[in-house]
This record gives sequence, structure tokens and C-alpha cells, in this order.
Amino acid sequence: MFFKKLFTNTRALIFLVFIFSLLVYVITLSRTLTYVDNGELTAVCVTLGIAHPTGYPLFTLLGHLWSLLPLPLSKVVLMNLFVATLTAISASILFLTLQLLLGNIEFSKKQILSNKKNKEIHIIKSKFDLQNHQINIIAFVIALTYAFADTVWQQATSLEVYSLELLFVNLIFYFTIRAYFTKSQFKSFLILAFVFGLALTNHLTTVLLLPAILYLFFLNSNDKLSFNTEKSKKLLILILFAIIPLSLYLYLPIRSAMLPPVNWGWVHRSFSKFLYHLSGKQYQVWMFSSPQVIIKNLKVYTSLLPNEYAFIGIIFIVMGLIKAWKARGIFWVLVLMILGNVFYSLNYSIYDIDSYFLPSFIAFFIFMAIGTAFLVKSKPISLNFIALFFILNLVINFSANNQSNDKLVEEYTKNVLSSIDKNGIVISAQWDYFVSPFLFEQTVENKRPDIIILEKELLRRTWYPLQFNLQHPEIYKESKDAFIDYEEILERFESGLPYNPDEIQMKYYGLINDIIQKNIDKRPIYITHDVLRTELDFFKNFNIIPKGFALQIFTKDTVLLPNLSCLDLKYLETNKDRYKGYLPVQMMDLISQNLANIGIYSFQHSQIQTASEAINLSLYFNPENSTALRVKSMLQ
Repeated sequence: MFFKKLFTNTRALIFLVFIFSLLVYVITLSRTLTYVDNGELTAVCVTLGIAHPTGYPLFTLLGHLWSLLPLPLSKVVLMNLFVATLTAISASILFLTLQLLLGNIEFSKKQILSNKKNKEIHIIKSKFDLQNHQINIIAFVIALTYAFADTVWQQATSLEVYSLELLFVNLIFYFTIRAYFTKSQFKSFLILAFVFGLALTNHLTTVLLLPAILYLFFLNSNDKLSFNTEKSKKLLILILFAIIPLSLYLYLPIRSAMLPPVNWGWVHRSFSKFLYHLSGKQYQVWMFSSPQVIIKNLKVYTSLLPNEYAFIGIIFIVMGLIKAWKARGIFWVLVLMILGNVFYSLNYSIYDIDSYFLPSFIAFFIFMAIGTAFLVKSKPISLNFIALFFILNLVINFSANNQSNDKLVEEYTKNVLSSIDKNGIVISAQWDYFVSPFLFEQTVENKRPDIIILEKELLRRTWYPLQFNLQHPEIYKESKDAFIDYEEILERFESGLPYNPDEIQMKYYGLINDIIQKNIDKRPIYITHDVLRTELDFFKNFNIIPKGFALQIFTKDTVLLPNLSCLDLKYLETNKDRYKGYLPVQMMDLISQNLANIGIYSFQHSQIQTASEAINLSLYFNPENSTALRVKSMLQ
């Protein structure tokens, strides 16, 4: 009796979905900085800065307000709690969506009535006709299954913009379905248009849902497309409602002009620079690049599905697709949302593509709910059985998403910093593991303010020399002529004007060389392994000596014997196989390469004991490191 009463209380169920999801997210929450953009975005939120393209103004503003909460937590944990809360709210919204859908969806069936003169075709419509508590149980279970889906859960443990995207996409699904069931009420479409515009201020891929929304708008009460003058006038009003929230993008040039400590793009320079940043133009090279990308991403997509839907949920999705075919309007709205999202995402060549598939995953959760309701109504399964969905997802995905003790990035960054002497200049493109987390540590926590980072790949953008000059005027001044010479041709490249690619590359290397030459007698200068691997020929006139997780640049005649004393590898050694995925595996390979560098150099300078220790450690982190294996064979 208690449970039946509970499952008729919508407010209680919304709260339970939220609080249970949030509780699990807090347990598995990352307590430290993590990979890729986490450090940068955390710094942007805390300092009210400008993030990488497309700027994410709404996320930044909300994140900054959250960072001001007087809670006894570090800024990193506080901001990670922010995304956990957003993701938990999104699960509650999905509950409302499913409750609304399952209680109102109608299925059409043709009925042929024959008599002596002719045949008459009648369309018979029917609903699930489930009791209120049955609908709520299904919505409750599917919402929690969604909350503990692998890719959804990933957004709840460390700061990233996709948590807010999950919230908005779920809101769009909710208001889309509400608008479908209240087509005569223009108010529903006005709310949907405003939410859609607001979502665009967080992530522009939301635009991929537009075809489905337009399809819905032009449906009439019989689920047929209908175009007329009245609808055209209303569409203009909807466009206005969608445009109004886009004014939030004015935050970018206004705040950029204030020169915050994180000011990606310097978008206040001109309208063209603002559009360059807003459109994410620098990333467009990875879009629609080749058929091989589609095949690769399709394999990723299909491999993700089992852990999104507790394996057995895929069967219910198929049943939902079959059943929803008889509710043509809803069916095509959801399918168009899936197709728009998947078409774009399959053509985007990035390794962390998983989160781009989230809108289609949400649509499939809706189909899963339809399939579940159908099977519950026809009684092949019981309501007790479907609880397996979220329990399985919780159990299956807990280990992979439990980031509460994951300190890999923190420990890696700590070891890089311990390798850098006071006032060092570090030339690096290790954004995912070092540059991004250190950006937060240096900007917000004032850690190692003596270190100067020259991000090799960001140096290819016109805004970066300006920011570098603001933060390190003494270095910029020494190489001012080389900077100006390089900036002139870089501006031509970024503005789409004719330029010579060989010349821009020559001046790019010329600038880096000038910085090294002007400072090598004043400051210790380092590169990280990624720079050595990709630009080996550039440093052939210097002596590169490995030191910990960095490599120090000396003049050609310098000899310095390396050692491992600056490294503290205890945590990294203990946890090297604990965390799965592309980035942890790549980090272990990077650690192995750093240690192999020490081993090679030590061997070349007859430091056999150091060489042996470094090579053994290198092979511990990556037993297949070919360089370390080759040196090990020479040591034996």
C-alpha cells in the first residue's frame, strides 16, 4: 500500500530520482582535476573568464555563481558538484517527459468495415490505458536507468559543459512532447523556442534538434504536415523567442575586454574574431573529413549502447520502436532527433566523441519506456522485473565511473612540476594531462607562479601571443620582433587571406627558437615529450636532457647526468591499471615514454644503474614500449 501510494505522488518521485542520482554521483565524484578541458573550464568558471570555442557563456555564468557558494569544499570539488547536480536534475526532467508521454500517447490502427456496397476504413486510436502508478513506476525506473547510463554518468563526476547540455536536451524533449500533445496551445511552442535558444548558448550542437522541432510545428491534429500563412507568422514569433536568449553571447566580448586571466580568443578585438570563436572555426577541420571517420565513430557508437541501456534494455528499445510506429507523429519527431544528432556526430573526428551522442541516447530512452509500457500492459513482464534496468546499470557502470579516488591527472601534473626548476619556461602541447589542469592550479590556486607555459599549439592562434604578452611581458619584449613578424602572417591565415604555409611554419619555428635563444642563459627551458616526438628536427642544434617528466634544453656542449629523484611515482605505480579508457591508457604510455627517455640518455652516458631502473619502470607502465624493450636488450 505504501509503495502504491508513493508511486502516485509525482513530486515525491521527482525528488527521489534527483536525490538518489545525486547521492550516487557525489559518492563517485572526482575530488581532483581530470583530463582535457576540466582544468580550463574550472578556472573559467571561478575567474569568470572566456572558455575555448564556442565560449559557453551560460555555463560560465552559472558555474561562476555556483563557485560563490559558501561550502567547505575545494573549488575543484565544488565545481564538480555543480555538474553532478545538473545531471541529476536532467534525470528528474526525463521522468516528467516519460510520465507525460506514457499517459497521453495514442496508437493508430486501421479497421476495415465491409458491407455489401463498399468497404469503409476507420482509424481507431488507443492508449496504453495503464494506471497512474504503473506509468510512474516505468518513468521512475527508466529515469534512473538513464542516470546510471555510462555516458550520462561520466558527465556527473567532473566539470564539463555536457552536464548542462543534458539538462537542456531533456528540457527540449519535455517541451517538444508537451507541444505535441497541446498543438492548439501556441504557448507550448513559445516555451520550447525559448528553451531551445537558451540551450544554444551552452552548446551549438543543439541546433541538430531543429529539424525535429520544425517537423512537429508543421504537424496538424491528424499528424499530417500542414503549411499555411498563419503558421508562417507564428514561426517568425518563435524565431524571435529563440533569438532572445542568444543575447547571452554578448558576455564574451564584454568580459573579454576586461582581460580576465583566462581569455581564450580575445573576442573583443573585432566582430570577425567574435564570430571566429563563436563558430568554433578552428575545429571545423575535424568535421566531415572522411568516410573512415564515420566507420570509426559508428563502431564507437554501437559499442556504447550496451552500457547505456543495461544490455537487456536494447530489446525494449526495439519493442518501443515497433510500437511507436503506430504513433507516427511522436515516432518521427524522435527519429529526426536521433538522425540529426547521429549524422553530425559520426562525421566529427575527435577521440572523445562519446558525449556528442547523448541526445540520441535520450531519444532511445524514450523508446525504451514505450517498449517497457507495451510489455507491461500485455503482461509478458511484470513491474518488479523492470527494476533490473537501473540496478544493472548501477552495478555495471559503477566501477568505470567511480572517480572518487582517481588522482592520475593530479599526480602526473605534480610530477611534471617537480621536474621544472624555478622560473622555468615550459614548451608543451600536453593539454589533456598537464597544461589544462596546471592552468587552473596556477590561475586560481597560485601554484608555481614562477613557471611560464608556452602552449605550442595555441601559439598558432592570433589571440595567444596577445595573452602571452599580457601575462609574460618580459619574455614577449625580448622576442618582440619575432612575435610581430609571426603575428602578421598568422593574422592572414586566420582571416582567410592568401598566405604561404611554408612561410608561416618557418616564422612559427623562428619565434620559438628566438624565445629559446634569448632566455637559455637566464632561465631553465623545458619541452615535454609530445614536443620532442613531433618536432625532433627542430631541436637538433640543442642538447636535450631528460629530467623527470620533462626534457631540459641546453646548448650543444652541455652534459648533465639525469636521475629519477625528482619523481614520486607511488600512486601512479599502484593505480596504473585501475582506470580504463583512452586517456588513462595514453597517460600510462606517456609516463612510459618519459621514463624511456631517461633510460636511453643514461645508457648513452654509461649510467647503467639509472638506465636499468628507468627502463624497468618504463616497461612496468607499458610492457610493449618498443624503445624501452630495445634498450633493455642492450642492457642485458
